[in-house]
Amino acid sequence: MARASDYTRQSIMKAAVALFAERGYEGASVRAIVSKAGVNQAAINYHFKGKDGLYLEVLKVAFEGYTRLDGFDPEKLKTCLSTRHCEALCANNSGRFSPAMR
Repeated sequence: MARASDYTRQSIMKAAVALFAERGYEGASVRAIVSKAGVNQAAINYHFKGKDGLYLEVLKVAFEGYTRLDGFDPEKLKTCLSTRHCEALCANNSGRFSPAMR
């Protein structure tokens, strides 16, 4: 049986993924994330050390999922990350970059 803290962490992650995808880093407030997750704000600080830590964890999980895709080519990713070409891939829906992506 899963521990309550594991459930809380997963609830926060699920809410954060949805809100960061929909609103971007700046548009997804901690208040909106905890409201959607049904937890208190202290839970974000406890599990992720704040909004930045939560965002980085969301990116880490997304990246790990991406690297498991068929046809993933790490060399293409290296080339992309070493050029300005990558900016288009990292921009959110509003065309602005999230602070952690700069």
